[in-house]
Amino acid sequence: MDNINDIIDNLDDGITIRGDLIAECILYHGKNIENRKRKINKKYLALHIGSGKINKDINKSLLNNIEKINEKKLPKSHIVGIIKLGESKTIDELTDDEKKNKWIFEGNGYNVCNYITDVYILDTPIKCRGFQSVTWNLKCVDKDLIKKNKFELSLKQKIINQLLLKKI
Repeated sequence: MDNINDIIDNLDDGITIRGDLIAECILYHGKNIENRKRKINKKYLALHIGSGKINKDINKSLLNNIEKINEKKLPKSHIVGIIKLGESKTIDELTDDEKKNKWIFEGNGYNVCNYITDVYILDTPIKCRGFQSVTWNLKCVDKDLIKKNKFELSLKQKIINQLLLKKI
């Protein structure tokens, strides 16, 4: 695990992905690229599964790259882990070797590969809403949930608490 202080200092945002299959591939099947239309310049992101449906072409591509789907479905509208990002490259910036990565999906305007270098799985997913922007600030969700009296701790603190317990 990375230095926990590094995660604490740099985990301020989340990313919402559509469908539990993408999250499953990231968490359990080695998907090391998050295909987007823009580069993501963040070090750590809370991985949130949105309630939307996955694009059929992406679904087919992912299913072709895994042997078996986990029987236990990951919950939608929950944060299920943390991803650590490395570099981001457009398709044009990739070397010929990098273009062979099975997780690259170029359709529908997805022309940026944001490399995932590490993954931390939360033992207990955290229910919360996400946003459809490329990334979103965890404090935005806090304001909504605190207003509704659903959280006593900030979302970031709830995520970090799980990492601290894992490290002990």
